[in-house]
Amino acid sequence: MAAGLFCTPTASAQSRRTVNLERSEPLFTVLAALSAAGHDAERSAGNLHPLRLRLSREFARLQGPAVEAVREYYRSHRLADPDATLSRYISLALTLGPAPEFEYQLRPGDLPPDVQPIEEFRALLPAFYREAQIGALWEQLAGEYEREIARLQEPFGQSVVVATSYVREMLSPVQPRRFTIYVEPLVGNQIHLRNYGDEFFLVVGPRAELPLEQMRHAFLHFLVDPVILRHQSVLDVAEPFMHFAAKAPGLPVEYRQDVGRLVAECLVRAIELRIDRPPESRLAAALDQAEQSGYVLVRALHQALAAYEQSEPALSQYFPELLRSLDVAAELRRLQQVEFRAVATTSPHGEPVAAAPGELELWLNAGRRELAARNPAGARQFFERVLALRPEHPEALYGMAMVASLEGQAQQARELFQQLAALPAEPAAADVRPETWAYVRAWAHIYLGRMYDMEGNRELAVQAYRAALEVPGAPPDSRSAAERGLQAPFQPRARTQQP
Repeated sequence: MAAGLFCTPTASAQSRRTVNLERSEPLFTVLAALSAAGHDAERSAGNLHPLRLRLSREFARLQGPAVEAVREYYRSHRLADPDATLSRYISLALTLGPAPEFEYQLRPGDLPPDVQPIEEFRALLPAFYREAQIGALWEQLAGEYEREIARLQEPFGQSVVVATSYVREMLSPVQPRRFTIYVEPLVGNQIHLRNYGDEFFLVVGPRAELPLEQMRHAFLHFLVDPVILRHQSVLDVAEPFMHFAAKAPGLPVEYRQDVGRLVAECLVRAIELRIDRPPESRLAAALDQAEQSGYVLVRALHQALAAYEQSEPALSQYFPELLRSLDVAAELRRLQQVEFRAVATTSPHGEPVAAAPGELELWLNAGRRELAARNPAGARQFFERVLALRPEHPEALYGMAMVASLEGQAQQARELFQQLAALPAEPAAADVRPETWAYVRAWAHIYLGRMYDMEGNRELAVQAYRAALEVPGAPPDSRSAAERGLQAPFQPRARTQQP
């Protein structure tokens, strides 16, 4: 029964349902190219799925001009952290259409921030696909992928049934929103989350212990987030709780600044506890842990959901009553006694977060991943942590500029890009890599050029693009972007229609 919730791995785009458990040929092709370029050699073989280990050896032996072009591109765009490198190529893969053309499904101006520096990689894929005979290999592997999908289909299908039953919502194939899980052994023991418009993606690497809790958490957000957006007018009930959320230094910054995000996360956590019904001792510990971490509404919402369970309306209709039923005064008095944790141990998506001042690179990587997920508020919290210790750190400043751009804060973004563009030719600190220094300087000029183009100031735009080309050690992707800017003014375009 649960398996019937999903389309089959070979279902057409027209027959896709709201929840899809599939394999993706564009994703496989991108990851095959990375493997051929040596990405897997940078990781421990002990972390590789058996299929990934076998394929990585085959891809490493590939030869030919298209393969060499992929290898050269990978080497010139590689980040210090292999996981951060993998993350942005996964973002790229999720924006691609079907083989063998692999056309972007978004216009260049709409590509996710982490894809823009590597957007030219797409042009290498058709030749690599043909030369490496990826299409034939993809068909040969169909059975192995389908077996991995089958392992997830029944248990996650049950999670979907339980979750949708709890919120009392029917999943309709005619609605535009889609929740798609791609099962891909080539990502290893990882989960990658992306949300592009109406499309919600999880890329899951199969493992011995299925990641069902993380998958259910993401799916519950898929169900709950629209409910919060629909009932913004009642969120003032939760506003007093923001005072205590602000006191929790371990709480991700978007939950301390956005009452809607805080309510959504707390409601998802409360629903999970209502569904799981742990023993009293474990429930008490879970509520204490959530509260001490800053999720200050979980306990109250967990209690309020008991009345919802005895009612008839769907959660989407009952939500205003649920929120208004909270005994706000009593909860605020109780929260005055709570001791909040000093540091966060996980990001909003469950990724480890460094607490030691010396581990700035982990915070930068976490910020990049949040930008990849188009979560500027989540990214800000990590870049702010870096800047609290290193106020002039160029990559953190660049991250904050991208955050400001995504949030529509054009003047703030411009000021930060101008600050980066004015940096001297050589890094001032020994622990900042020269290639990072050149990267942020070059791209700062390019983004300034694009801003000038959008304002109609072509003269300043051309000056900015030329300045980007003059940055010593600028990466190839920035040079290509600057050259395109010199050839024609930058024009952001609307999203293309999905097939």
